[in-house]
Amino acid sequence: MNPEVIGAWIGALVVGFICGTITLIIGKKKKRSDLGIIGFFACIISGLLRGLLFAGPVALFFILIIFTIKKPDHQDNITKPSQGKSV
Repeated sequence: MNPEVIGAWIGALVVGFICGTITLIIGKKKKRSDLGIIGFFACIISGLLRGLLFAGPVALFFILIIFTIKKPDHQDNITKPSQGKSV
């Protein structure tokens, strides 16, 4: 394999990893590590496809989602114990 091709793949992987790490850190700070992890892997994959051209917008997309979607403070009624009221 050509050394330039190997270098391009490694560079694309590093760019995806850096963009993904940013989304992962922001996701953990905002208590949305689930979105941070998904964004991390999405950035790595998109970075391998087209480098910073894809990984940058994907990271920005996930950062915007992390900042706009709040994690619910309450649990579902199924898993939440009753409050002592019975009918």
